Amino acid sequence: MSAAQCALIERLHAYSLDAPNVALPYSVRLAQREGWSSDHTAEVIAEYKRFTFLAVSTGQVATPSKAVDAAWHLHLEYTREYWDVFCAQVLGAPLHHTPGNVATLALIDAGAISFSPYPSRKPSVKAEDVAMAGRYAAEWQWLRARKNGRADYVAFRAQLMLQEKSFNAELIESGWLWKRGGMRGLLFVARVAALCVAALGFAKICVGMSRDRPVMLLVIGVILFALAYVIVMKRLPGLGRSGPTRGGQQALAECSARYAVAWSLSGQQGQQKKAGQPGQPREQNASNDEGVSDALLWRMALLGVGALSGTAWATYGRALNVPGVVGSSGSGGGIDGSSCSSSSCSSSSSCSSSSCGGCSNN
Repeated sequence: MSAAQCALIERLHAYSLDAPNVALPYSVRLAQREGWSSDHTAEVIAEYKRFTFLAVSTGQVATPSKAVDAAWHLHLEYTREYWDVFCAQVLGAPLHHTPGNVATLALIDAGAISFSPYPSRKPSVKAEDVAMAGRYAAEWQWLRARKNGRADYVAFRAQLMLQEKSFNAELIESGWLWKRGGMRGLLFVARVAALCVAALGFAKICVGMSRDRPVMLLVIGVILFALAYVIVMKRLPGLGRSGPTRGGQQALAECSARYAVAWSLSGQQGQQKKAGQPGQPREQNASNDEGVSDALLWRMALLGVGALSGTAWATYGRALNVPGVVGSSGSGGGIDGSSCSSSSCSSSSSCSSSSCGGCSNN
């Protein structure tokens, strides 16, 4: 494996999902939620790390096992820790939760495709109305070209997820996302300022040494400044990593607010139906229906297919989460039993289709 993959393995080994000095750490919450023993929970967390390594390093479509998916869902609930620490600092890339599933649900809801979640066979999709395919018209045409216009869902999902790579470019063009090094003016000023401080410090050290004066504190100060500069630059969106702009954060907040209101309305309507109370007429409630649909897509994008539980789409949950197979292709591997040097890396672990698979890292 490459030096970058070796470095990723080391960061994953060093990373702990249990925050220090917390009354209810992540592993305890996961064990309580799933009814697992502490030993089994530790094994699942280790498998979750192997899964994230494969997802980021191989660049292939993959889907986690049910146990790993549960660990992933809980990790996503620690929003700031997941995105700002785990993705930004440990993985070095954003790792999104199976975005192909969200697109599939939207296409089914629009009537562009039909979905057959066979209980004893692999789920499949069939092309229906291309006019409702929207931006996924090319993927619909791919599906239509298959025999009888039907294909295995895992293969179709892989086609959908190929388009996810273009989403970041669209967000950057819309001014909602900074790419790494995108703030060129500020980056240039920061580098010039850092060089000036470093040059001044080096000059003072040389002058002090020429006059036989102690310069140890000055050397330590320069080193600490350099370390602080590197750490801060890596954490700032638009400089050392990608991240949302102020406009992007505002747009996300607005969408989240609409999602919360729509999901609340959905819950109220569900309670009215259970209580036998009449709801609003279809014509008057059309906008609410559309909002609730958007809310469900948002919920699924944030929390995965588990968000379908308790909804009319609950029967699709297990079928949508069907695993895909990931090959190592000579450069993949695991994070257990591996040894790395600056120029080479080898691994003795492997991953089966039941315990790892895909997601999308943009």
